[in-house]
Amino acid sequence: MTLMQDASSKVEEMDKRVAEYQKVIEDLEKQVKTMQQERSEMEMTLATYKQKCAALQQELDTSETVQKDFVKLSQNLQIELEKIRQAEQVIWHFAVYR
Repeated sequence: MTLMQDASSKVEEMDKRVAEYQKVIEDLEKQVKTMQQERSEMEMTLATYKQKCAALQQELDTSETVQKDFVKLSQNLQIELEKIRQAEQVIWHFAVYR
């Protein structure tokens, strides 16, 4: 009978191990599922930040273009203003020395 009892206790021990391993597997599967959800959320967050970065870069590019255009316009206006002043000086000079 000891051989039967020994075999029976080994079967019980194996059943316990199988149950423990199944529990470990279930826990690991839950962790994997949770991590997959977190990864999915992080990928969505990353995509959102990439879109924001692209929009901000476009806004920066536009601002730089507008600023350059404004500088050119300002320079052109200063040149035109100087031409007007010089023309007025010529007219005034002509009127005074006439």
